[in-house]
Amino acid sequence: MKPLRHSLVDGVHEILTSRLFSGDIAPGSSLNIDALARESEVSQTPIREALARLAATGLVVRVAHMGYRAAELVSDEQMSEILDARLAVEPTLARLAASRTTASFLDELDRSVRSLEAHIAGELSQSSNQVLEQSEDSTI
Repeated sequence: MKPLRHSLVDGVHEILTSRLFSGDIAPGSSLNIDALARESEVSQTPIREALARLAATGLVVRVAHMGYRAAELVSDEQMSEILDARLAVEPTLARLAASRTTASFLDELDRSVRSLEAHIAGELSQSSNQVLEQSEDSTI
């Protein structure tokens, strides 16, 4: 799958991120730069740069003298610790953010929510129309 938009590195990063989240690249698996470059039809340089970005996010891990590996899944215990940390911090941050809210910010937020709802409704309507068109085209 060759990247088509953004900068080449951005496109490679997007493709690798998608493959990691979809499970196409399994957790813990080795990431061969040569193979990824061939699959993506790009040189090794944008692959290396995209992997370095992904390492900074924790989605891949750089192992000295071995290259990159897809990060392992978070254990139940680790997830519990993460959720506990969020529970300790987020309510206070939400309270602080709410205390600093302005009327103009709330108006802009309301416009953004309405725009997003309209966009979603349009996509749902389009999907419904496609399903109806496909059902009319097929014989049941």
